[in-house]
Amino acid sequence: MRTHLAPRPWSPVAVLPSVSAEQSRPAPRTPEAPAPIARPHAPRRDAPPAYALMTTFARYSAPVAAALAALTLGTATVAAREQPRPEAAVTCPADEEAMLRVKAAKQAPYGASARALAKQALSAKYRAAPDHPLMKHRAEVQRRLELLGLLRTSGDHLHISDVDLEHGGAVLRAAIGLNPLVKTVTSTLSVDGVPEPFAKKHLSAGQFARYRAQQPSEDAAPPEDGPVPTMTELIAGSLDELEVIVLEKQLRVQHLTAQRDQISQAKRIFVNMSFGQSPDRLATGMAEMIMTAPPGSALHALAEKTLGEKLVTPPDDMGFEEPTFSFCDASAPADPAPMDEDLGPPDAAAEAEFAKLEAQFAAIKKKLVYPALTKAMQRPEFQARMKQARDGLDRALVDARRVGILVFEAAGNEYADADRSGNPAMSMSMSTGAKHMLRIGALDLGRLGDPKDDRVAEFSAAGRVAVASQGTKLPVWFQLGHVEESEGTSFSSPLTAGVGVAVAAAAKDPNLTPDGIARLLVDPRAVHDIPGTTRDGAGALDDFAAVILAANPKLDRGTIDRAWQMLAAKDADVPAVKRLLGLAS
Repeated sequence: MRTHLAPRPWSPVAVLPSVSAEQSRPAPRTPEAPAPIARPHAPRRDAPPAYALMTTFARYSAPVAAALAALTLGTATVAAREQPRPEAAVTCPADEEAMLRVKAAKQAPYGASARALAKQALSAKYRAAPDHPLMKHRAEVQRRLELLGLLRTSGDHLHISDVDLEHGGAVLRAAIGLNPLVKTVTSTLSVDGVPEPFAKKHLSAGQFARYRAQQPSEDAAPPEDGPVPTMTELIAGSLDELEVIVLEKQLRVQHLTAQRDQISQAKRIFVNMSFGQSPDRLATGMAEMIMTAPPGSALHALAEKTLGEKLVTPPDDMGFEEPTFSFCDASAPADPAPMDEDLGPPDAAAEAEFAKLEAQFAAIKKKLVYPALTKAMQRPEFQARMKQARDGLDRALVDARRVGILVFEAAGNEYADADRSGNPAMSMSMSTGAKHMLRIGALDLGRLGDPKDDRVAEFSAAGRVAVASQGTKLPVWFQLGHVEESEGTSFSSPLTAGVGVAVAAAAKDPNLTPDGIARLLVDPRAVHDIPGTTRDGAGALDDFAAVILAANPKLDRGTIDRAWQMLAAKDADVPAVKRLLGLAS
């Protein structure tokens, strides 16, 4: 499951008091918008969708319905000041996705549950099983670094800036729960936007007008009836959103910089942003809007003209049934049935109809939406707006680094979708071009510890990427009463940020700057290049090598590899390895 869907990063929020550090849940596929209908089990979580996805497809894509319900989630801020620690397994048996589905009818229970999960995320209460392959591999990295005395208490701080508490909890779990490389680190999770006066002060008049227009009220819901937008209006709205998501990141970085000492007195603050937007995600939303436009509308006519045939009408029974229990309710079934079983399998006729609907959707996206959106994005006025937005973000990132703040960003998850639609570049995050953002791609690792098996995950976006880290089979999402696997660059990014914390703690220079940390993470000696692609940036990040290199920047890659091999034995000659690495006291 990826998680790249970010419900309204600019939503109003309620603030919760500080709590002890935790993390929480597995996601359908990663943060940018819900997955296209052709991907029944992959809602993503990374950026605000331009238009609400329609629930008529929930019969075949239940996670999309769950993602829709999450769009109106009341958000909150949670903070932590304790070392993460493992605790007993969760006892609540309720189905997390069912909780999402029931939220529309029971807003209060859902909001309370989301906040509870966020607190649990910060306290690391629910962790992956230690026998999970990834946890076993990372424990081995931990063991070898401990032998060398390089796992040190961190004096730094980790801040997760997200748009949704559940997604933010999973992101924090990836940063800390999957990272045993630091003995302790203080953490905060925030889904706050910035105050309107702050935004007005830091944006141009035109930028602020467009930014403000993209801020719906907390309880705003897409109208069921009303005027159907024209294609021109859909394009204009999409262009505004592509700009506004960059402005949102700029403002958040500036606000963090302004509040730096209120967040933490630590020497350095590592910030992760696992939300974003790509043209492909917007194209998906536009295609769905067009597909469901009422007969007689201009959009409906345009769709049928593009296809050269009549649009498939989704059957009336494609909606989902509301469950009657709420999250952690004592009356909830001990073993709730999977959502697909709740709804019953579709019959052969329905499957054939859905296959045709999928084909029409793909054709609308590729033949109509992509060309129109690409042409609009090439207009000089839009190019100028985006340059101004990216330059503003880059200036904010430079200012942040001056006060010890290093920002990481998830690259996005639409590569495979964009490739199928004919233009892989449409998967790029719109903040690509801001040089001081550490954008992280996702890896699909084969045999853990064997770099020859590493490859870039099929969904990991194109564009300027710093490095890539594990992005599949990640035990970070909370569901069905325990931690489950998920996938997406949403988790690769915080995982890398966590390694950055370990690098800083082990560094020979205790005053290593954010610029110095960034250089170490992309150093050729700290990565393994994956041939035949640029989507891995400098390469696949090697946690062990990065920490060793921080302790002794003069080492070559061959020496680091020899040390790794020597430490494999249980009776390894540790003093000899330390001498080899120049770490002997």
